[in-house]
Amino acid sequence: MQDYIETVSGARINLFRPDSNEIRLDDIATALSNICRFTGHVKRWYSVAEHCVLVAALLPEHLKLTGLFHDAGEMVTNDIASPVKKYAPRINKIEGLFLQAAASKFGFQYPFPLEIKCADHLALYIEAHALKHSGGMDWEQFNDIDPDKVPAIQLSCYPPHVAKHVFLDMYYQITGHEQYSEGGGC
Repeated sequence: MQDYIETVSGARINLFRPDSNEIRLDDIATALSNICRFTGHVKRWYSVAEHCVLVAALLPEHLKLTGLFHDAGEMVTNDIASPVKKYAPRINKIEGLFLQAAASKFGFQYPFPLEIKCADHLALYIEAHALKHSGGMDWEQFNDIDPDKVPAIQLSCYPPHVAKHVFLDMYYQITGHEQYSEGGGC
């Protein structure tokens, strides 16, 4: 069995020795836009790419790039629900190795500072209220959130082809790049 995945561009990402030269922005944006949050158990389609844009938007300027890429490892592992993921330590290792390689290429902070976890947690709260049957009202992990301090954010629930471009646009906005070139384009 192979220990790599082939991306949409044809790059091969080795699961245990990812090469930053094989990691492409367009592959990340495409994969994350095609992966639905909450393992697909949502009222409306909502991609990991749109989630990453939300997390970036919740952060101060110096952390936005890290927020945008915080779930980039899911381009390799897919979105695995937290209750399941805690039983899959090798998945966490694969994600970590990928994030380390991607951070060296794109310049975001990894390991992540605490602010990323906090923004991700707040995004989860906003998303659960909008997309889950329960609204997340009975989720214990939200006991520390004051609903009066949650920003009023309307989720767009973009289809994948739009979410990809929203992710890329956020990257260009954060980095100041007009176009990202990876030796031949995206």
